[in-house]
Amino acid sequence: MRSSKRRDAPGGSDSLANTKRSKQTLKTFNWNAQQAIDSHFQVSAQTPIQASASQTAAINKLFDSYRDSPKESPDLIGVNGAINYFKDLGIKLDDPVVLAVQELLNSQAVGEFSRQDFVAGWSKLSAETLQKQREATKSLRKTMSTNPDAFKQVYRHTFLLARPLGQKSASLDMAVEFWKTLFSNQGGYGWSSAETPWLEYWVEFVEGKWKRSINKDMWNMLLEFAKKTKEDEDFGWWDEGGAWPGSMDEFVGYVKKRREGLDAAQAVAEI
Repeated sequence: MRSSKRRDAPGGSDSLANTKRSKQTLKTFNWNAQQAIDSHFQVSAQTPIQASASQTAAINKLFDSYRDSPKESPDLIGVNGAINYFKDLGIKLDDPVVLAVQELLNSQAVGEFSRQDFVAGWSKLSAETLQKQREATKSLRKTMSTNPDAFKQVYRHTFLLARPLGQKSASLDMAVEFWKTLFSNQGGYGWSSAETPWLEYWVEFVEGKWKRSINKDMWNMLLEFAKKTKEDEDFGWWDEGGAWPGSMDEFVGYVKKRREGLDAAQAVAEI
């Protein structure tokens, strides 16, 4: 005898509720990846978006396909897997948006993603397929170049990638490589002008004069310094008695010497 009782859809009532919540999330963003990305940089991590069970399963399956060592490290995508993943996303490894993806997915080391953070990051955007993630990275790239707060969030997270795990400072070589990516004119902050090649001068200065590791304060303050130079290249805002790190004081002197026509070595010698 056939029961007249209605049967739940696969996954049960919880699955249906999660699906409704996911659809509501997408409605909130007008089914728009750009708005979902903007929300990531505005909504507190304490208010996570609940993905549907089917979306979570799809993201987990995608994660599994990029693991380096499924048996030894079932919940980790390593460097090789990350390289393949970015290739499939259509992103070159020197593209600044790589750092935005690593911020979104809360990567704690270069080219590594944990299952928990990978799933949580893409769940925020309801991006359970590779195609949706490609679209999301396009939106991430746009947001980095148009939203200063979003760029700052990516910039500050990158310090975690630049420093060795458990260390307080980043090596100079690693910091320089990340600065070249973040401050480039190709998708980055574009820290240069017709009058002053700021990034070029900064790299000359830290490699020729500073020659030390980079701590978090110096890393963070450089972005604030760069913002000021974009507002006024003539240092009308500069105060030697201000709260800038000593490295910035020396760098201002270095830039002035370079503007006088001295080459890099001469400028370093005179500051």
